Amino acid sequence: MARLSARKKAVLESMTRESLISAVEKLLQEEGWKGTTMDRIAKEAGVSKGTVYNYFKDKRDILFSVMERNTEEIRDFVRSVDLAKSDPVELLRKIVGKTFMDLYEKRKLISATVQAYYEDKDLRRKIDPDHACHEDHPMREVRKVMAEVIAMGVKSGVFRPIEPAMAEAAINAMTMGVAKQFSAGMVSFPGEVYVYTVRDLVIRGLLVD
Repeated sequence: MARLSARKKAVLESMTRESLISAVEKLLQEEGWKGTTMDRIAKEAGVSKGTVYNYFKDKRDILFSVMERNTEEIRDFVRSVDLAKSDPVELLRKIVGKTFMDLYEKRKLISATVQAYYEDKDLRRKIDPDHACHEDHPMREVRKVMAEVIAMGVKSGVFRPIEPAMAEAAINAMTMGVAKQFSAGMVSFPGEVYVYTVRDLVIRGLLVD
């Protein structure tokens, strides 16, 4: 019975944590960063403010978990890849395509996150894209694998001789630009068409002529 109780407790804690993350996602899109207070988060999730602090130290901490949740699919994908058996061109095309498509499909949430980023200097220090290779950044794994795939392509001769880390950094800069375009509603073309066009530009830019 004690073991069952511990299991139930773990499930309840997971559910509470997820409900808090969902509350922040909703409030961000409806109220913006300034309106997403710990009091509002608690009310939206149906828990006490003290409960919120039991799981997260502040709303920046919850937003980081929002980022983790919303990059989980692409992170799971790169973890499942067998690099030794993969074609670097096709694999990079998939990673870049999935990354850009996530930006398009989650553009409302990304718009709210971008707004929060520029409004809160402490948040910028925590999730600055220039520091996305830090150990705890949600996109660290994705960026690391992307650089490894580029290195494979360079070694095999299908990609032009370029420093993999530099190429990956350039792709990351493009990713941030696309995110800002989607979040600001600056893309007048069909979203999926734009995603695949930018993806193909990235790949063609790396391929040997």
